[in-house]
Amino acid sequence: MPLAFYRLGGKALACLVSSAFIALILAYIPNYQKWAYQHTIPVAYDKYNDHSGYPEGGGYTAVHSIEEIKQHDNFIIRIDVADLEPVDVYEGIRSDGYSTKKLWRILNPDEKGGIGRYFIATLESGERVVLLLDDTVLDFPKTGTMTLPVGKENKKYYREVLDEVYARVELDEESKYWYINMAEAWRKGRESKRMEEKQESIKVAAFIICMLLEVAVYRIVVGIRRK
Repeated sequence: MPLAFYRLGGKALACLVSSAFIALILAYIPNYQKWAYQHTIPVAYDKYNDHSGYPEGGGYTAVHSIEEIKQHDNFIIRIDVADLEPVDVYEGIRSDGYSTKKLWRILNPDEKGGIGRYFIATLESGERVVLLLDDTVLDFPKTGTMTLPVGKENKKYYREVLDEVYARVELDEESKYWYINMAEAWRKGRESKRMEEKQESIKVAAFIICMLLEVAVYRIVVGIRRK
């Protein structure tokens, strides 16, 4: 492969590299997943299916305390944004990778399943709980109350990433053995996966179109110079 690139002429190589660069920008810079989320039909409560991460469509219990959370499989939280504290810990929603650096998420725009961020939510009871949110698809108001996506309780077992969260915030012992996942099911759902497939198609189509346009422009310029 290095030999093949070496044999390419300078103009051909520049055309190839610039086309690939433009294709990557068109495929990953626009937030396609946010568009997909905003066009996701809100889901009603269904005790047989996990809808964590989906916009709620009715039937879910709005919980106000840890005790209420533990009584429901899926639920919602309505919260004042002032009671929602972001933590500098990021994790792949459908993968095991994580980091405490925001740059990691920026440099991995094609991470399958997206990269979520951990938050600390202060409930109406005054208790603080850990949330995993797909914050890149959500709109957070500057002030006031918002309804978070459907959530579910996840047991901690042993997860190093959660130790990173616990090291950065003060939590009661009761809140250190589980967290609330508000991202996973939507990222595993058809709306998100279809958009991932479309992003791949956009990348390939953009690369081909850019290559053809640059070759056409190059030939036109060469033809004009020869005249």
